[in-house]
Amino acid sequence: MSVVLDASVTLAWIYPDETTPAVRGLFETVGRNGAMVPALWQRDRVHGLTAAVRRGRIDAALADLAQPRGLPLAPLDRALRSAAEQAGVAVAGA
Repeated sequence: MSVVLDASVTLAWIYPDETTPAVRGLFETVGRNGAMVPALWQRDRVHGLTAAVRRGRIDAALADLAQPRGLPLAPLDRALRSAAEQAGVAVAGA
């Protein structure tokens, strides 16, 4: 069964203190069955990452995971895709 993810759950991927066994199980479900996100997901995710950097919870480099790890970014958002390409980040997907 697929799920609808809230940005707060998505951010648990980078916050070890929030990655509980239940959250890990949810990530496995998403890996097997996929997920959908609400229209506000990207805005909320960016807001959450920005707040985490401002509060010193994460390093600014972690906020853009693809670039420091040399991994392709898979965005559907055209503006994000364009920004990634301009920053020299490989872009995957449609």
